[in-house]
Amino acid sequence: MTGKDLENLCLDWLRDKDWDVLYGSDISPGGAYPERKSYNDIILVGRLEAAIKRLNTHLPAECIGEVVNKVIKPESLDLLTNNRAFHRMLLEGVPVSYKAPVQTLDGEWIDAVQEDRAFLIDFERVEFNDFIAVNQYTLIGIKQPRIHSMGWKMLNCEDKKNVQHRTLNIEW
Repeated sequence: MTGKDLENLCLDWLRDKDWDVLYGSDISPGGAYPERKSYNDIILVGRLEAAIKRLNTHLPAECIGEVVNKVIKPESLDLLTNNRAFHRMLLEGVPVSYKAPVQTLDGEWIDAVQEDRAFLIDFERVEFNDFIAVNQYTLIGIKQPRIHSMGWKMLNCEDKKNVQHRTLNIEW
């Protein structure tokens, strides 16, 4: 079995599990359906922003950008620290604060700071999530371009209806 055979087998398996399969060239800058501004972009920011809006209708619009920034900007130079922080955000949500009108006991309305969480994945209503696999995803880093045969931030190893908390990176 070649690497390409394995890649196609995995992509077919994910399609059977109702994942959307995207081709890196299609979503790249200048592609048929560009979702990245440059080959340096790892995260599909438009999809991330849409998911945050879809999963957090209780939050005001001004929180969305704050959440996106917290997700895409690592808090540390240490990979392990960043992986743990991202895992925590997936499980517990991203902390946000915003001002919202609150009525006082004497009937007056004031703006008060509200503390809340923005969720990145819905474990209760899995159909609200956006499961994608991207093959041939080209990244240009500091040294040279790399083509990842399949790129997943989070791979559900069982089924979309039984979401499991696993991270899997596959390269060959």
